[in-house]
Amino acid sequence: MTNELTYISTEYFRKWFSKPEHRVSFGGRDLAIEYENWQIEPPVMMAFYNYLAEKGDLFTQREFLDYFWTLPSPQPKETLEHRDIKGIEARISRQFYPSAMKTVHAWALLVESGHFDRCLISARKDFVGKVDLTVISDESAVLVAFRDDTVNSEDWSRIKEENVSGMRGVNEDAVEILLKITDKLRSDAQMTGNLILYSIDDLKPVFDAAGVTYVPKHTKVPTKRYILKQRKTGQVQLFDYVLGVSA
Repeated sequence: MTNELTYISTEYFRKWFSKPEHRVSFGGRDLAIEYENWQIEPPVMMAFYNYLAEKGDLFTQREFLDYFWTLPSPQPKETLEHRDIKGIEARISRQFYPSAMKTVHAWALLVESGHFDRCLISARKDFVGKVDLTVISDESAVLVAFRDDTVNSEDWSRIKEENVSGMRGVNEDAVEILLKITDKLRSDAQMTGNLILYSIDDLKPVFDAAGVTYVPKHTKVPTKRYILKQRKTGQVQLFDYVLGVSA
């Protein structure tokens, strides 16, 4: 366990995942599906955030898998069959790792927006109630859940909803943000290497739920041109007045 806190900027995210050696592998789909009901211990997201804090930097899928197998577990790697190991690794690599990285990047986007008092990520909330992060503005909290808009993601959400233990369910109070993979693949605007990340526009429902004014960076703010003063030389000094904004 570490006491360090790590902030990773969205710009650094883009640079890091754009390097060929950091590309994400999405292989092992059938194996990941076969092992989707396997209860992995320790909780993967808790391990992910612990490793992020310990390392203080981003890391590859292989680095995370190597770290994960060093953790105390009721199912030590040396006691598992080879296929079980590959199935667990496929699930961690295909599902948990990309999901966690996209959540950390979205968290950084919300932090960098400057509109929230606090932006929190809790591995426990993720495990118990499928809350990926929480934003707080004026002591009002908004729970946020992320999901890819794909058939596999839809199936996995259904599995969580049917979990009779009550753990890892779907939180009905959370604002659900769908990452429209198909739309993103048509445009490389959100492609970082081969990982599709959320944009600030995708997070608009979070701003709406928090009652925060949302102005996308690409929005053209209307301005009017005013004469400030006329000098003796006849030259006129102008300034731009942004509507709705006071100095």
